[in-house]
Amino acid sequence: MEALLDLLYAEYDRDAAMRQLRDEIARTDAIEAVAPRLTAAGLRPGFLASAAGTNLYLAVLTLRIKFPPDEAMQKVRLNIAMREGRA
Repeated sequence: MEALLDLLYAEYDRDAAMRQLRDEIARTDAIEAVAPRLTAAGLRPGFLASAAGTNLYLAVLTLRIKFPPDEAMQKVRLNIAMREGRA
């Protein structure tokens, strides 16, 4: 999730991110573009193409749109900690 958020901030301005929320084709194209880099960072190959992967992508994309980078990353890290039972 952290690597995805970093990529979304690096690759897409707010308008492009908003387009992905509204347009499934733009979102699919973006997912296909970032998937190889996320796989290289340790994400299971093909995960973003799954329904769960798309849901995760949309959740992180929404954080990218709504919050400045530091605050969005704090939210991602809190989510990870909660899932791992550390929060």
